[in-house]
Amino acid sequence: DVDRLRGEGRAVALVFWQTWCASCEGEAGELARAAGANADRIAFFGVVPGPDGSVDDAEVRATAVEWGLPYPQVRDRDLGLTERFGVRGTPTIVVIGRGGEVVYRDHRPPADWSAVP
Repeated sequence: DVDRLRGEGRAVALVFWQTWCASCEGEAGELARAAGANADRIAFFGVVPGPDGSVDDAEVRATAVEWGLPYPQVRDRDLGLTERFGVRGTPTIVVIGRGGEVVYRDHRPPADWSAVP
């Protein structure tokens, strides 16, 4: 849960994506590198929105491996996270700072992750 991770002193990056999203695939390598380089201060999570009838868990797992995503993937079956952070499409990257505020939200990763609090 986002609040528990912030309690560990790290910001949280939520990467909303879908298996069929070409832009998501295009950003995957950059996000994987960012997750590794910032692991001590930012916890990365992939978030795949959609109910079981529209998202296949096996496909999500296989795609995450194929794209080299090193961070945990979570399913947002009830769209709670998607709605909470106002996500309207994929890819969307939302970074929640250690204080609980959204410090970054965009369809592209930040140009400089070290500037993200």
